[in-house]
Amino acid sequence: MTDVESYNVIVVGGPAINSVAETFIGTADEFRATYSPGEAIIRLVENGNKVAMVVAGYNALDTRRAAKVVANYGDYELTGAEALVKGTTLTDITVE
Repeated sequence: MTDVESYNVIVVGGPAINSVAETFIGTADEFRATYSPGEAIIRLVENGNKVAMVVAGYNALDTRRAAKVVANYGDYELTGAEALVKGTTLTDITVE
């Protein structure tokens, strides 16, 4: 995809492995300075005239945990533009 701003997008993965995520949430160093192992975000951000949903965790397991929340959104109370997902496995998930 060469023109991300032409689409509503779901961006999965943190800025360390996904350059598109870096556009929306800052560098890997900035992300890791803000979040800790066991944490991930689901964030809605402006994308030109479109919207992007960023699903990113401190590490791969954290990202998977947040993606599970998105996939099973009916099981969680998601409100506002950002949710903080916490846990240590794929079954002990909390959303703030």
